[in-house]
Amino acid sequence: MRRLPLVRSAAVVAVVLVLLAIRPGVVVNTLRSPVALLVVAGGVLLAVGVRAGLQRAGARPGIAQGASTAVVLALLLVLLAPSFRQRTLVEAVPAAPIAPVAVEASPPTATAPSPVPVVTLQGELEGIGHAARGVVRVRTAGGVGDVVFDDIDVEGTVEPSVHLVRAGGRTPADGIRLGALKAERGTFAYPLPAGTDLAQGWSVLIWCDAFDTPIAVADLG
Repeated sequence: MRRLPLVRSAAVVAVVLVLLAIRPGVVVNTLRSPVALLVVAGGVLLAVGVRAGLQRAGARPGIAQGASTAVVLALLLVLLAPSFRQRTLVEAVPAAPIAPVAVEASPPTATAPSPVPVVTLQGELEGIGHAARGVVRVRTAGGVGDVVFDDIDVEGTVEPSVHLVRAGGRTPADGIRLGALKAERGTFAYPLPAGTDLAQGWSVLIWCDAFDTPIAVADLG
C-alpha cells in the first residue's frame, strides 16, 4: 500500500513531462504570468487542503491521496487543454478592403470601379513562447484598410485577442484592439480602424487575455 502514493506521484510527473514536451509554451507563459502562477498556487493549496481534510475526516490514506491527485490533474487540464484547441476559419477575404456602410440621401448614378488594394505593411507571424506561423498583411484602398491573417497556424490558448500595437510592442498597452482571434488556423481579416496612421510603424499582437501574456506577434514593415 505504501507504494501507491509513489505510483500516483510518478504518474502525475509523467503526464506533466509528456504534455510539456508537446506544449512547451505552456511552461513559458505560466512562469511569466502572475495570473497563471496564482492559479497554480491555488490549485496546489486546494490539493493539499483536500488531502488534509479527508485525512482528518478519517478517510483512508489512499482515498485522500487519490482525491489530491485528481485536483492536480484537473488543474493540469485547465492549463493545458486550451493549447490543443485548433479552430479553423477560411474567410472569403474581399479583393479590396470594404468601407463602412453609410446611408445615402440618394442612390449614386454610376458605380465607380473598385480601387486596387495596396499591401502597405506586411510581416511574418512569430510565436512568443508558443508555436506560430503565417503572414499578416495590412491593405489599403480608397481610404479604408484591413488587417489580413493569411494561412496562419497558432498554438491554442485561453481567450486570445488581436491588437494593433506600436512597432516592437509586446503588450496591448496603448494599442488598438481589433477583436478576439477568430481562429487558430486559416485566413481571415479585421477592418483597420479609421484614422490609423500607418507611417508610425505597427506590430500585430496576439494576446492571451486570461493570463495577460503574449502569444505571437508580426512586426510589420
